[in-house]
Amino acid sequence: MVLGASAYALHRQIQHGTSPDPYLIAAIVIAAFFGLFAFLMTVTSVRYIFLNMTNVDILGFGDKVYQLAVRVPRGTRSDKFGVIVYPLEKGAGNLTSNGHDCRADAVPAASRDDLATRTFAILHTESGGKENPWDLGFWGNWQTVMGTTPLDWLLPIRLSPCANHESHESFYPMGPVLNKVRSRYGLPPNPPSDESTVIELRNLRNT
Repeated sequence: MVLGASAYALHRQIQHGTSPDPYLIAAIVIAAFFGLFAFLMTVTSVRYIFLNMTNVDILGFGDKVYQLAVRVPRGTRSDKFGVIVYPLEKGAGNLTSNGHDCRADAVPAASRDDLATRTFAILHTESGGKENPWDLGFWGNWQTVMGTTPLDWLLPIRLSPCANHESHESFYPMGPVLNKVRSRYGLPPNPPSDESTVIELRNLRNT
C-alpha cells in the first residue's frame, strides 16, 4: 500500500511538471525493499504450508529417513522390520536386526500390563526427499495449517487444526505415504481395528 500510494503520488508530480519530492523517492525505496522482503517470506511460508513442513524439517530433507512406529497385531514378526512392544518391560534391551525384541532377561510384566500390551513395527521411509509421511496433498496441507474455512484464513481467531493432538493414531495427521510404506513392508493398509483389540484382550484373559 505504501509503495503504491507513493509511486502514484510521484507519478502525479511528474505529470504536472513539478520537481519530485525526495521524501516520496525515499518512501518508494524503503517500501520496495521491505515489500520484496515480505513477499519472499510469504512465498517461503506458502511453500512450507503446501509441503506441510517447517523450516527445520526442510533442512537436509533430501537425506532424511523417517522411522514410523506402526501398530501391528500381537506376536507379529518379520525379517523386513523390527518390532517393539509397549509397555516396555524392566530390563528390556534394543531391537535385534532380525526384528525380534531382546527381552530374554526382562522381568515378567504384571497381568494388567500384559492386557495393555501393544506391538509396533518400526518402518523406514525412503531417503531422497521422496516420502513425507505428513504430506496430505496441497489442499489438505493448506487446511491443516490455515484452517478449513476462508474466515480462518483471514482472521486467526482459532487455533490451527494441526494444533489438535487428540488423535490416538498420530501426533499429526498422516498422508497416503503411510499406507505406501506399510505395503512395502507387507503390512495391511489399516492398523488393527478396535474389534481385533477386544479379541486380543479376550484371548489373554483366557490364557
